[in-house]
Amino acid sequence: MKKICFIISDVDRVLMFEWMSVLLQKNYRLYFIILNNRESALERFLKENKFDHKVIRTNGKKHWLKAATILYKTLRKEKPDIVHCHFYEANILGLTAARLAGVKSRVYTRHYSSLHHVYFKKGLFWDNMCNRLATRIVAISKVVYTILVSLENVPREKVVTIPHALLSDDFSSVEEKRIKNLREKFQIPGSAYVIGVISRLTEWKGVQYTIPAFKEFLKKGVQYTIPAFKEFLKIEPNALLLLLNARGDYESQVNKLLEDIPESNVRLIKFESDIQAAYKLMDVFIHVPIDNHSEAFGLTYIESLAAQVPAIFTLSGVAPEFIENEKNALVVPFKDSETIYESLIRIRRDVSLANRLKNQGANDVKKQFSFNLMMSRLNNLYASL
Repeated sequence: MKKICFIISDVDRVLMFEWMSVLLQKNYRLYFIILNNRESALERFLKENKFDHKVIRTNGKKHWLKAATILYKTLRKEKPDIVHCHFYEANILGLTAARLAGVKSRVYTRHYSSLHHVYFKKGLFWDNMCNRLATRIVAISKVVYTILVSLENVPREKVVTIPHALLSDDFSSVEEKRIKNLREKFQIPGSAYVIGVISRLTEWKGVQYTIPAFKEFLKKGVQYTIPAFKEFLKIEPNALLLLLNARGDYESQVNKLLEDIPESNVRLIKFESDIQAAYKLMDVFIHVPIDNHSEAFGLTYIESLAAQVPAIFTLSGVAPEFIENEKNALVVPFKDSETIYESLIRIRRDVSLANRLKNQGANDVKKQFSFNLMMSRLNNLYASL
């Protein structure tokens, strides 16, 4: 039975790792190394489920040498057949230590897209180093594959595309108690019309275009047509903008945009682990990255649809591969608050449209992002090494 060592850095809770580990342990011996500056939900999961693991506390480059040394010694002791690294620091330190420790099969999953090409060009040095050290690279979408092969000159045969996936039922069927607990925790009235965003606060995520659209929605309301009556305007005083996992380098700019929204109409939550229940609070979900390449995948695309929330999207990351305007979501142009506002109006006013988007979106995610399909591709990769 092959032994796989997963090296994972700088995460708190990632449901996909929890699901994967439970399934993979049937066919492989698993060992986890977690690099983090604090205890995480992933660590607690590994402890509670008695997975062999080691935690290395790191906090920036000043700890890299020490962490790499511990990684090297641990890999020499554990002798894994395969090392699979996830996220930036784990890729750099894990692949280096694995190469020095003589691990022949070294894999990393590329979880980001054009970030270093656009924003942090110094990071390209580390990307190129990781590309050389890895024996196989997992691209999580077509855009990531294109960047690896076309911009970073990675040989095609070295890259395998394995999109992320979901256990859809975990998002579609959520205990009412969990939803109620979150509603009370966030102090959201039952009558509120909730417009949800789950995103780091960084420029390319595009939250700065959602907030003005929400302001317009709050200000103007929704215009309805009633047979035999003139059109009239219904103001939406109970509309509420729910910003979840909202922290990052763009926080001050976002806070400034939120200043003139009444406190009763906005909730800014820096971290919430029960994402499945959070989606069930939402009447609409919005995810609008500013271009087609900054998002590597965008789990929120498939999570929101699996949770049966009508959604407004720009086409970034994995979205161009399956999102169709007016079929499973409403698609808006990049950097376009006005069209986001108009789409909000459409979903609020047209119940049949909202229901169609909910049903078709959930069906498409279940069909195209099956967790069993992802696991089959992953098993094929491991078998080939």
